[in-house]
Amino acid sequence: ILVLGATAGIFAQTACYPLDTVRRRMQLAGKHYTSTANAFTTIARDEGFRGFYKGMSANALKVVPNNAIRFAAYEVLKSYFMSDEAIKRTTAWRSQRRASQVPKPAAA
Repeated sequence: ILVLGATAGIFAQTACYPLDTVRRRMQLAGKHYTSTANAFTTIARDEGFRGFYKGMSANALKVVPNNAIRFAAYEVLKSYFMSDEAIKRTTAWRSQRRASQVPKPAAA
């Protein structure tokens, strides 16, 4: 379970890190960007694709264990507080809800 949480964390971080980089760079004093698009193009032009991921390994030291522990804690607490019968009822309710949301074919 820890590995699954860590994996989810690293995938989410990899997808979102360029946006965090642009946000941080726009907040720093010294360089002025006119817009988010300008920040993206300036970073890509001046530093290349790798510029968006500078500092990601240090951030991973925080994100990976955090998500692993959170994911594992959720699963442990869920199994502790929910009985097998409650889990079955919840699963059945979700299945019924999904089935009711499937659009019906239009009558000809």
